[in-house]
This record gives sequence, structure tokens and C-alpha cells, in this order.
Amino acid sequence: MTRPKIRFPSVSFGPELFAVLREGSLREVRIRHRTKEEATQFAQRLNMLRSSLRHENHPDWENFFRAQVRKDKTDPTTVVVSPRDSQYSKAIADAGISVLPEGNTPPMDTKSAPKTDTNDPAEDFLASLRRGPHSNLDDL
Repeated sequence: MTRPKIRFPSVSFGPELFAVLREGSLREVRIRHRTKEEATQFAQRLNMLRSSLRHENHPDWENFFRAQVRKDKTDPTTVVVSPRDSQYSKAIADAGISVLPEGNTPPMDTKSAPKTDTNDPAEDFLASLRRGPHSNLDDL
């Protein structure tokens, strides 16, 4: 039997944690702790806060999920909070791909793209319904 998740309301977290996630969604933040255990607890609290915000459908929850939370592999007492996928920035820039400021890439415009398939099965079906049930007898 699985135990239900215990969720703390987002108001039970300190404003410092909100500030860390907000800043970490924009740039890399490194926070050093005294022990590995303290660093682990800190990372868990950040993830618990994000989970609570999502569960409460907080208007900013998606922005808080833009930050990744991890422990530094070379120093387990350091928690790194940074924008997701920021570790690929240099490789992407080296490939000659430019990213818009603030990382907000506009959605692709698929409506103005030319249609490659002129036979739309949905349109064919709707057209057969408009013609009526007996107009398809000629096809038999």
C-alpha cells in the first residue's frame, strides 16, 4: 500500500526559497552548505516548493520549473540552481544557432506552411456526410 504524498502549502516555505528558484530560472546560482546532508535537504526543499506550486496551480509555477536543481558532482556540499538545458548553451552557440534574449523562442508557424497532403481524411469524411448516405452507392 502506498502512502499519500505529504504536501506542504507553498506559504509554508520561506521567501528565500522562492528567490533562489526565481533567480535560478534566469542564471546559474551556486549555494554552498556546511554538509552534504544540508545540501541534500536544501535541494529537496526547493523541489518540494516547486511541487506545491504546481499542485496549487500557482500562476508562476511554470517559471519555477524553468530552473533545474542539482548537487555539484565535484563538491557535494554545493547546490546548483540554473536554467534547464543551460549546460548546452556553449555547444549550441558553437553550432551557429542564435537564441533570442531571455530564451523565449517563438512557436513555429505551422499554419502558413504549405500543405503537403491535399487529401485530408477528415475533410473527405465530412464531405461524404454532407453528400448524404446514398451518394456513396456509386462508388460500390
